[in-house]
Amino acid sequence: MTKNILKIALTALLVLPLGFAISARAAVPPNWNVTGSYVANFNYLSTNYPHDISLTQDMSGNLTGSGGNPAGGTHVNSWVTDSGSVSGNAISFTAHYTAPAAAVTPLTTMTVNGTIATSGAMSGTWSDNFQGGARSGTWTTISGTSSPIVVSTSTPSLAAQDFGVVNYDTGTSTGMLKGYTAGFGLTNTTFANATSVVVKLYNNNQLLQTNTLNGPNKGLVTGNQISSPFDVSGTFNYVTDGYWTNVRESQFGQSLAANKVVATVTLTDGTVLMATNTAPTGDPTTIFATSTSNGGGRDNDGDDQNGNIGGDDHHNGTSTQGVGDDRDGDNNRSSGSGNNGGQGRGDDFFGGFFNHQGDDHGHATSTPVIPAPTSTPPVIHHEDDGGHKAPTSTPPVVLRGDDNGHQASSGQGEDNNNHGGNKGGNRNGGGDR
Repeated sequence: MTKNILKIALTALLVLPLGFAISARAAVPPNWNVTGSYVANFNYLSTNYPHDISLTQDMSGNLTGSGGNPAGGTHVNSWVTDSGSVSGNAISFTAHYTAPAAAVTPLTTMTVNGTIATSGAMSGTWSDNFQGGARSGTWTTISGTSSPIVVSTSTPSLAAQDFGVVNYDTGTSTGMLKGYTAGFGLTNTTFANATSVVVKLYNNNQLLQTNTLNGPNKGLVTGNQISSPFDVSGTFNYVTDGYWTNVRESQFGQSLAANKVVATVTLTDGTVLMATNTAPTGDPTTIFATSTSNGGGRDNDGDDQNGNIGGDDHHNGTSTQGVGDDRDGDNNRSSGSGNNGGQGRGDDFFGGFFNHQGDDHGHATSTPVIPAPTSTPPVIHHEDDGGHKAPTSTPPVVLRGDDNGHQASSGQGEDNNNHGGNKGGNRNGGGDR
């Protein structure tokens, strides 16, 4: 009976459909990283059967994988591993068949043992219990090689490298990275010897984002350098990228610049290495999700979230030293008292007085309001409802008007409802007009 032969074709980014969980742990630290794709000849009764083999190894030497025969084509015979490990120069795993039906009922299990040569090639023996029998043979990889894990007797260290603002397209599947990247390098060891890699982004001591290297592709990071991406306003897809798990705080850099990044690497022997970079390059305002300014923006809460200039749109007179806006197009700004009066130059829903009359969209008109005499007129920069700058060449005079039926303190009042008096009259009919 022909031996079921397998192919293991490693994919760098995805776990294969015939994936599996590994419970065994490497007895001793691995000298090799066998993550990769291979073709192996499985010999049975003096005949070689080429198999595809796909293996993924984690930082502790544990294996996952799958395979099938014939190599390079649709697998008539296929299997997935149940457990496996690399210890020193030795590799071993067990697997069960998922096809054909004759190998599924009763279930056929296979045991594979081998040795990794200095060239990175692998060879050894196999055995299974197909249809309740006992079959065995040898196997040898004919394509694909494993990578050595270099262990240094010198003291390992971690150093910060690049850290800065980036804005570029990483590809159709991973999207636009608009944020920061931070690079770190190991000396006298490699990331293949790391059991944990965590990189954190800060503004001073405020945590913005955390990246943890635990994606399906973490086993591919075997060199001594690493780069960690922190997206702020782009479309970078961490899941598709397959390396990092990204956790964002409520403020993750949308309007707060990152100025520190800290990496922590834990090695297989328990050594913890840390490195910090506090010298970012680039302009962080170019990747902010929202911009901030001192201009008068408004929101419907009336809480003046957008800057230093701007009163309360729905709750009058609550701003300080600012000029707000309104929604009924009467003059679009009020320099007079709102419902609460005080020092704030608030606006309201129904009217008010602005030193330069405006249209429904906040554009200044050519007809000025004759100001009452005043001593030192303040110069106020106004912005209209649409974000347009109002004229500021002639300093306006603050006139206190009445809009909601309250007595004005002094000076002339004006609104679009033709109420109010020229000496602080009442909106509801008081005063002479």
